[in-house]
Amino acid sequence: MASKLYLEILQNIFKYHKDDIETLHSILLVNRLWARVVIEILWRNPFKFAHIKIFQPKIYYVYKAYKELLNIYRHFIDDGVKKELLFDYPSFLKTLNWKYLRFEEDGIQLFSMFIQRSARITKLKINDLSRGNERLFFIDHDLVQRITPLSRIDSLKINNKNPSYFKIFSNSFKNLNTIIIDCYSSNHRELSKFIRVQKNLKKLIIKREFPDIEEGIKFQSNSVTHVKLAKRKYLWKSNSLINLQYCINLEQLEFSNWNLDNEDSQLLLSMNFPNLKSLIFDYSTVDYEDLISIIKVHRSNLKYLCFNDCILDHDLKDLSNIINQFCSQLSTFRFQTHLKFSRNCKHSIIKNLKDFILKLEIFQLEFLDSNNLDRSFLEFKAPFNWKSIMIKFNIIA
Repeated sequence: MASKLYLEILQNIFKYHKDDIETLHSILLVNRLWARVVIEILWRNPFKFAHIKIFQPKIYYVYKAYKELLNIYRHFIDDGVKKELLFDYPSFLKTLNWKYLRFEEDGIQLFSMFIQRSARITKLKINDLSRGNERLFFIDHDLVQRITPLSRIDSLKINNKNPSYFKIFSNSFKNLNTIIIDCYSSNHRELSKFIRVQKNLKKLIIKREFPDIEEGIKFQSNSVTHVKLAKRKYLWKSNSLINLQYCINLEQLEFSNWNLDNEDSQLLLSMNFPNLKSLIFDYSTVDYEDLISIIKVHRSNLKYLCFNDCILDHDLKDLSNIINQFCSQLSTFRFQTHLKFSRNCKHSIIKNLKDFILKLEIFQLEFLDSNNLDRSFLEFKAPFNWKSIMIKFNIIA
């Protein structure tokens, strides 16, 4: 029998290929022991690999899990049915996403079976609730009514289209570490109450708009350390970004596809996050002068910084000097550049950042418009060889 330590070593090695299903399948065929380890990795979230995305009017997109996958799971719905399977596949599941079961006739039964059989599920995604036609509304309502208190769930992804659901959520989920919320409704009162009842909330990811959740944020002011705002929709415009001021222990602030205007920047400049270590403008624009001011305000503890070249390249030399001067703790910098610029232009941009890049531990270079995912991201670690950096840069550019 293989030792527990040996199995853990194999798991740590194979997990680096967790997103490469072809490599994992090859490893699986080596021997029974390796197959046992790989099966556990593959079945943590098999829907990620085994689904099809179909455009459907009025619903937008429908996600259908492969029938072969669901048929394996259907063996476990009725415990009285004799099973001739090698593994207890539902027990491996760690991420459960309702959207892959929503259009199945027995979707609720499958969902309930997973909740009952898998003690490993920690991530639950039910953010499609109340989106679609009337039939789906009743199915979603039935699902929500069946949700029981689940203390093992530490990450929950939802939307606020039906605020009445939050009363059930508040009774069922109280130990969440991460809440991911898609905002559609203007009624944020119940969402704020749901945030308030959490006992271990650290990470808050909000999409579309920053809702008015002042009560919940205030109550969690000492707890929340990571806020990410993503995929902003300008259909709604509010100054509720001001609620960030209550996150007094914030360590990471991230904007992803969330462009900041001058009003947003001024709000950020009025706040002080003494523990802020990561400041990220991912696929997001910010005015050059505002970026400088924000860096100066949150300078001393910053260890990770990310922004892109939407700001003018001739300003970057000054920006490099400012970062050198004010960000003494900075160790990692991720720079995003657009392939639409000419090679000479991009070469000039990178050169202007050289002074502070050479003092870092990690330099990451990301190409936003690249269609080749394998070549869109470069990472360099100290000690740096600037000539080598430029050679790799030129290959992609």
